[in-house]
Amino acid sequence: MDSREIKLSVNNLKISFRTDGGKVQAVRGINFDLYKGETLALVGESGSGKSVTNRAIMGILAGNAIKEAGEIIYDGRDLMKIPEEEFHRLRGDKIAMIFQDPMSSLNPIMRVGKQMTEATLIKGKVARKESRAAFNEKLEMLNQCMDQARGSSLKAENKKVCQDFNKFVYKNLEFEYAYNKAREAMDDVLDEVGDLIFRIEKHAYKNLRRDIAEIVKLSYHTRERYVVHSRAEELAAIAETSYRSFKALIGPKPVIAMLSHSTKGSAKHAMVDKVVEATRIAKEQYPHLTLDGELQLDAALVPGVAKSKSPGSPVGGRANILIFPNLDAGNIGYKLVQRLGGAEAYGPMLQGISKPVNDLSRGCSWQDIVGVVALTAVQAQLAD
Repeated sequence: MDSREIKLSVNNLKISFRTDGGKVQAVRGINFDLYKGETLALVGESGSGKSVTNRAIMGILAGNAIKEAGEIIYDGRDLMKIPEEEFHRLRGDKIAMIFQDPMSSLNPIMRVGKQMTEATLIKGKVARKESRAAFNEKLEMLNQCMDQARGSSLKAENKKVCQDFNKFVYKNLEFEYAYNKAREAMDDVLDEVGDLIFRIEKHAYKNLRRDIAEIVKLSYHTRERYVVHSRAEELAAIAETSYRSFKALIGPKPVIAMLSHSTKGSAKHAMVDKVVEATRIAKEQYPHLTLDGELQLDAALVPGVAKSKSPGSPVGGRANILIFPNLDAGNIGYKLVQRLGGAEAYGPMLQGISKPVNDLSRGCSWQDIVGVVALTAVQAQLAD
């Protein structure tokens, strides 16, 4: 009896493919064992099923493949039955494939770099768990030392400081992970574009429309939701602080429009996603606001346009507070109104801080300075 350890066992493997002409059988009755420390060669004519067998082992069969029968046992697990998430723990770390075809090497189903990235990410998750546990332990020690140094009367304050620090560190790590994920997706898109250009130059492409659609699909992963959500939270908070500023300085009926280049889904873009998310957060966290988005400027200010573009909106073309999607748009917008519309502009006015602080443009006049001084004085009186 052979006492050697079997690392890989393929038993009665049967794979077929769906085609326009019906089902086509690719391999059947494939059986072999690969022992630890052994090199095994699969030899056969072109089209005999060598690549299909290897792709089945790697879990990278084409979408029209049918796993009809058999098992592929690796380290006690049947690779024919495990989900894709489980394959992430294997590819590039435990098993890998080097493609022999030159075109496949340039644009394989599973890039070598992607296999290595999968393994790195899995190991990184373990490392992050261990690091997080160590961080929590050190933070607890810090909290205890603060209690001893500052006295028991400040225990609640010490705990709050440590909790705030913990939140800060966690958010920082979240943002770093989100950035790396989006950057990796963008690198994949650029690689795919480069490969497609190469194939076009060499007249080696088969389905250009499908390839372009795949690149567009990949590009969606560059729109990391955490980054969008983080900026959206800021916009929602700006809407609420603007509401309070309006109530204090101007009047009792603030109507807020979250501006975008889209109205109620008329355009698809990451910047639109941010405003949509900001509107959702603002309505959830600040239900007292009369607010809506995403709205184009005309739908925010012109009732007739609002009826056609955003029927039923609580803003209804009556907005008196405009929340721009970013600093660029806001700065350009107010200067256009000031310089071309003849409006008086006071500020920028800083919001969300305990004491009134305001700014002035380098292109301001003496009248602008007087106006901002008066505005700041009124804010100081209201704060008292």
